[in-house]
Amino acid sequence: MDEGKKAELREKLESFHKWPSLYMFKFIIPNEGDKLAQVKAVFSEKVEYATKESSSGRFVSLTVKEMIMDADSVFDRYERVGQIGGVISL
Repeated sequence: MDEGKKAELREKLESFHKWPSLYMFKFIIPNEGDKLAQVKAVFSEKVEYATKESSSGRFVSLTVKEMIMDADSVFDRYERVGQIGGVISL
């Protein structure tokens, strides 16, 4: 993500959230291998997960709710998940 876009998103996060805040992450994950486990490993143990398999069974949607301390932590989670091939961040 380029720095301009990141700065714009940071501004939105700072204006819509009072930190620490419960933040919701959403991902679409290929239902193959251990991709779901890899994404879950990015987050702390104190999170709430919700999963739903697609009708074809090829994908799993994952919603994660985590208490986040600041906007940098949001970017950190998305960057770490972004390193896992095939995962779409929403």
